[in-house]
Amino acid sequence: IIKVIEARIASAQTSVKDKAILNIVTAHISDPNQMLRINTDIKNGKYKDIQDYALQYAQTLRETYDAISQ
Repeated sequence: IIKVIEARIASAQTSVKDKAILNIVTAHISDPNQMLRINTDIKNGKYKDIQDYALQYAQTLRETYDAISQ
C-alpha cells in the first residue's frame, strides 16, 4: 500500500497541500503501532478497509487544514 501511495504522490499533479496530506497518511500507516489500532478499528467496523481509513484520514486532515487557514 505504501509503495502505491508513494508512486501516486510522485506521479500526481496535485497541490502542495494534497502532497503533504498524502505524506502524512503514508507515514501514519507505516507506523506499526498505528496499524495495530487501525486494524482493530477495521475489525470493529469503523472502516471498511485500509483504503477507507486512508481516505477518511486524508479528508479529516483537509478539513483541519482548511479550518485553520481561514
